[in-house]
Amino acid sequence: MEYTLDLYKASLKSYEIYLERLIRNQMTQASDWRKDGVIIVDEGFVPTHIAGVLYAPGLLYFNEDSKYYKSKKAMEFAFSVLEFFERNLSPEGLMDFYMCNFRSAPDTSFSIQPLVDLYNIIKDKKTDETGELLKKRLYGFIVKIADGVFGGGFHTPNHRWVITSALAMVMNMTGDKKYLKRINEYLAEGIDCDEEGEYSERSSGGYNFINNEALLIIAQELDKPELLEFVRRNLMMMTYYIHTDFLIFTQNSTRQDKGKENIYLDKYLYQYLKAGYLLKDEQLLGVAKAIQNELFSKRRGYPIGLDTMMAEPEVLIIPEHIKPFEIQPYVKHFKKSNIVRVYHNGMTLSVIEDRETFLYLKYKSFDMFIQGGILFFNERHIKVNNIRPIENGFAMDYHGQGIYYHPFGQYQGTADFWEMDKSKRATSELLTVDAVILVTLTEKGFRISLKARGIEKVSVRLDIAINNNAFIMGDGYTIKANAGGILLPESGAVRAEFGTCGVKIGPVRNDTYITQGLFGSEPLDTDKYHIFFNYLTPFEHSFTIEPVTKFED
Repeated sequence: MEYTLDLYKASLKSYEIYLERLIRNQMTQASDWRKDGVIIVDEGFVPTHIAGVLYAPGLLYFNEDSKYYKSKKAMEFAFSVLEFFERNLSPEGLMDFYMCNFRSAPDTSFSIQPLVDLYNIIKDKKTDETGELLKKRLYGFIVKIADGVFGGGFHTPNHRWVITSALAMVMNMTGDKKYLKRINEYLAEGIDCDEEGEYSERSSGGYNFINNEALLIIAQELDKPELLEFVRRNLMMMTYYIHTDFLIFTQNSTRQDKGKENIYLDKYLYQYLKAGYLLKDEQLLGVAKAIQNELFSKRRGYPIGLDTMMAEPEVLIIPEHIKPFEIQPYVKHFKKSNIVRVYHNGMTLSVIEDRETFLYLKYKSFDMFIQGGILFFNERHIKVNNIRPIENGFAMDYHGQGIYYHPFGQYQGTADFWEMDKSKRATSELLTVDAVILVTLTEKGFRISLKARGIEKVSVRLDIAINNNAFIMGDGYTIKANAGGILLPESGAVRAEFGTCGVKIGPVRNDTYITQGLFGSEPLDTDKYHIFFNYLTPFEHSFTIEPVTKFED
């Protein structure tokens, strides 16, 4: 299925419904600074930076297919909201993002992007006096806030490209080259995208999207097609960060999308289409086609709005000869990002360095993670490092240590223990625990092998956390997994079935019965069911994770 007239009509209808909701939620009776602002469901009073509320009345007033074409009601709303924004600007022309950022050039830039898009769509359309007045007022407002952005700063890596893209758009809208100085200052820093396509924030569910969007704008506005290579690189990298259902793996992010489990690659559809169109790249267009096929078959919403449909419908058409992308088996090590991603026999597996939870696995709707714990001095978790390839898989290490200090034997100029120079104390011999963990591919799944040595009788545990409501079957028992529940199996293997999929994990092992760490340990995930393996050093153990046979494709 492709972009069609039906999608256009559906998007038009959704914008009309959205406008009606905005009008209902406008605070017309307020007498303070909130007058004519809009209440957003789940957020309360709308942060000033969401100037995108102007999009709906602006687009619909100029769209002959809309019932709000040349609508007095739509335009009254647009002008009142515009006045609200103007009243609430800082003296420099900047907006506040009430959740955290005040007098914020980056958040103001996020508003400039859609407002310039809106202006570019409507500027050449024939209209009445009211429509011409909106064009004039919108133009003046954009220039005012752009001048505020010009002198403002940033505090996260992606902000640089958002600001640059906004200034580039305004420069071309106005023809004023004064913005070029600031643009070039940002671009002189270089684009923070490595050879694998990873940006600084490693934000697969959030800021990768923001960076790509900004670079697409900059590349076009400044005629710098070389910047499209960073977008292409990141979009191809993203194909290693998805599951078979096109959900994005976000656990390696350094930003607020970390751990979110409901973000689909759908949100990147326009970027695959746009970059594929500009670069004539059939790989990118193939991913776009696969996304479209998936979201339509699963009846998810089409993520491209009316503005794009009106401004560049040609970008949304994928040539018929393009074949949809298919996930192929891979083992991919992103060294700079400290993560390995594997796709094998319908399962995706991830291993991340220096994290309390070091392994994640997803098979259809079944998902699990493994968190390693240890009771050894100040060590709380098995945080792996030094991921490296081996035959048919990869290896990683763990090192933990503890030490005892000896008395100084003389006064140190203070009796305050914390002010004493600990580095000058004599110490006992260093006590250590070292482990090597191997992850290798079996015919149907994965084998996890652990070997630990060092101080004897140190307690090490694996918390294998799975979907609650799964059915758990082992030697002589069947249990329905409850959220926050715990199982310490003693023999055989454990089979976990969840809906139309499931995995078999084993052989199990429990040398002791520890299920919690000391203070400072990560608490149990109360949304998961927890299967524990326990060991006492030194030990060796190997177990497999494979699909339950009846569920294999």
